[in-house]
Amino acid sequence: MRSLRFALIAATMVASTAFASPADPKNGVDYQTLAAPQPVQATGKKVEVIEFFAYHCPACNMLEPAFNGWIKKQGDNIQVRRIHLPFQGPADPEAHLFLTLEAMGKLEQYHSRVFQAVHVQRQRLMKDDQIIEWAVKNGLDRAKFMETWNSFGVTTKLRRLSQISGAYKVTGT
Repeated sequence: MRSLRFALIAATMVASTAFASPADPKNGVDYQTLAAPQPVQATGKKVEVIEFFAYHCPACNMLEPAFNGWIKKQGDNIQVRRIHLPFQGPADPEAHLFLTLEAMGKLEQYHSRVFQAVHVQRQRLMKDDQIIEWAVKNGLDRAKFMETWNSFGVTTKLRRLSQISGAYKVTGT
């Protein structure tokens, strides 16, 4: 009963934010123009959409289904790039999980499962050992997961996340 009440309150709060959007957004108030343009990974005429998120963020979890629905409606017009904010710096376990799943080609299959584990099943995935245990219990091969987790590519991307979020002036989710 408590979770149903929470879900209704949360849905009401999310829905009410649509009315809070300004009709005439102002630079510096409602959004911020970046001083230096950032590199774009989209090719051709596609628009790049970047989602900054964190697995432990309740708002990110609530918005994920709607965002996925919106992505599907856009078809081939957009290219989505997801960036997990490294709240714990270059050793952030959640960001490390995200990058590992991405490098393994398993992100699409496991992304929503991570949100489910954190927000519905209330599993703590805030430490490396908790994440590794979760990955193995959810069908990922331990050896392949650990090889990717410790790979040069993943650790390099993990160190760069703080620079990327800083370049975009992201302060939270």
